[in-house]
Formats: sequence, C-alpha cells, structure tokens
Amino acid sequence: VPISAGSIWWSGSAGTRYSIDPAQNIVIVIMAQVSPSHGGGFRENFVRLVDASIIEDDKANDYIIQPSHQG
Repeated sequence: VPISAGSIWWSGSAGTRYSIDPAQNIVIVIMAQVSPSHGGGFRENFVRLVDASIIEDDKANDYIIQPSHQG
C-alpha cells in the first residue's frame, strides 16, 4: 500500500489500525478484533480498495469515492 510523505499510522495487536494521509486528505480507522492480527491481509486490502475507489474530480478539484461493484 503506497504511503504518502507525511502520513502517520498505527496498527494494534488485534487488527485495529488508523492512518492519516494529509497529502490525500484521507483518514482511515479500522476497529477490528481479529486474531492473529494479520487477519489474512484484510487491513491492507481495505486500504487498497479505498485508494482504488477514489478519483479526482478535475472540475471541483475534490475527491469522490466511487461505489464498488464487487460482491
């Protein structure tokens, strides 16, 4: 998962995580209780899917989250 310069993050021992990415103006908080904490990579997949669903709206110069069509 790419990390922008200036980002901070923390991962807990049972799957919790937060990250703040000021370059992308994104805050992610995952409140999960999974043991072992890697949980099959769900945190990394979550962040990857969030990143993939964000597009830049050139007209408004804002970011828009596109809904996923995955089942």
